[in-house]
Amino acid sequence: MLVLVADRHPLFREVLRALIEEALPTARCLEAATIADVVDLLAAGNGVRLMLIDQSLADSDGLTGLVRLSIAAPDVPIILFSGVESRAVAFHAQVCGAAGFIPKSLTRDAMRSAIAVVLDGGTYPPLVDAKGRRRPESAERVDALTVRERMVLEALVRGCSNKQIAYELQVSDTTVKVHVSSVLRKLRVHSRTQAVIKTKRTEDEDGAAHAATA
Repeated sequence: MLVLVADRHPLFREVLRALIEEALPTARCLEAATIADVVDLLAAGNGVRLMLIDQSLADSDGLTGLVRLSIAAPDVPIILFSGVESRAVAFHAQVCGAAGFIPKSLTRDAMRSAIAVVLDGGTYPPLVDAKGRRRPESAERVDALTVRERMVLEALVRGCSNKQIAYELQVSDTTVKVHVSSVLRKLRVHSRTQAVIKTKRTEDEDGAAHAATA
């Protein structure tokens, strides 16, 4: 397994590399110091399976760098490391595409456990809202969509084609394709059909939850 580690400090990159090698003895690490370096390595087609990215990279500009990497490699899980312990930041990182948010204050054992959760297809910490309350993962993924993306998803559920969606929203076919790709990436599905199924399942789960608390 090839893991890409990005941090501006060589010492912390060394720590991350050692952590990865402990957790995944067969893993091999690539190192980068900037978002631009990461993009170049991804473009080289090295077959990266996991990214560990420092939030404070010089060219990251908040979470913009995370969004850029999520778009560049939508199928590669990203763990964002941060010097800040904040549930709100963790929430926004997850909305922007991070599968994991790990404060640098965590112990090595906790970091290894978090990496294992992400590699197993999970999210670390469990999905929370901006106040730290846990929410169902499927509902959170739908909530992470922009207003326009939700309109596109609703049209997909109705069975609309790209041309029909473009006509309804008064945008180009190309713009619709961009929105559809973003919806699939945020919902972590690979096809329009899977997006529709996941959305209907989420609606059913939400309905059952509201009925139970009524």
